[in-house]
Amino acid sequence: MHPTHYAIRCRHDYDGLILYQGMNSGSNPRDWIIEASNTGQEGDWKKLDERKKDPSFRIRNTTEIFYIREKLDPNECFKFLRIRNNGKSSDDTDFLIISAFEIYGDLYDL
Repeated sequence: MHPTHYAIRCRHDYDGLILYQGMNSGSNPRDWIIEASNTGQEGDWKKLDERKKDPSFRIRNTTEIFYIREKLDPNECFKFLRIRNNGKSSDDTDFLIISAFEIYGDLYDL
């Protein structure tokens, strides 16, 4: 696949309410990295996109589309794609909790 953009849907049970004093009711993504590889081996992953302190997910069950920021060669394709947590979530935890993750792009028969 030659990825061009991706979608993330945040958790369905969080709407930004404060349940306890100073404590958020959910854990939405803010910092993540999208990576791709052809072998799946550690050390063989290329960073395609990185988001830091992204404010997109404030309402429960929200889907946002992001474009791949890394400039790829027109014929550059990958067999494996992953999303990886790279910082704190909206409630200052180390969790990456999402409802859906979709990759869009061009498929090639190799």
